[in-house]
Amino acid sequence: MLISGGINLTPDESLIAIMVIFFLEYLVLRVFFFQPLNQVMTAREKDVRDAATRHEDALARFNEATREMEARIGQAKKQGAELREALKAEAARHRTETVDKTRKEADVIVEEASDELATSVAAARQKIDGEAGALARLAVERIVGRAL
Repeated sequence: MLISGGINLTPDESLIAIMVIFFLEYLVLRVFFFQPLNQVMTAREKDVRDAATRHEDALARFNEATREMEARIGQAKKQGAELREALKAEAARHRTETVDKTRKEADVIVEEASDELATSVAAARQKIDGEAGALARLAVERIVGRAL
C-alpha cells in the first residue's frame, strides 16, 4: 500500500523480527531487571515498615518507662516531703522538750539561789542587828564617857 508521495506502509519481514526482538528484550528486562528491582523495592518497603513498627514499639516502651520514672520521682518527692515534715516535727518536739527541761533546771537553780540569798540576807540582818546594838552601846559610852 502506497500513500501519495511514495511512502510504502506495507509491513515486511523486518517488522516481525523487530517485534520478536522487542518481546525478547521485554522478557530479558523483566527477568533480569524489573523483577529484581521490584523485589528490592518490596524488601525495602518491608524493611521500612518493620523499622517504623520497631520505632513505634520502642517509642511506646520509652513513653511507658518515662511515665514509670515520673511516677517514681513523684512518689520519692512525696516520701521526701513526708520524711522532711516528720523530721521537722521531731526536731520541734525535741526543741520543746529541751527548752522545757532547761527552763525547769533554770527555775530550780533560781529557786535555790533565791533561797540561799534569802538565808544570807536573814543572816546578814541578824549580824547587822547584833552589831548595830553593840555600835549603839559603844556610841552611847563614848558620848556619855562611861561604860554602860
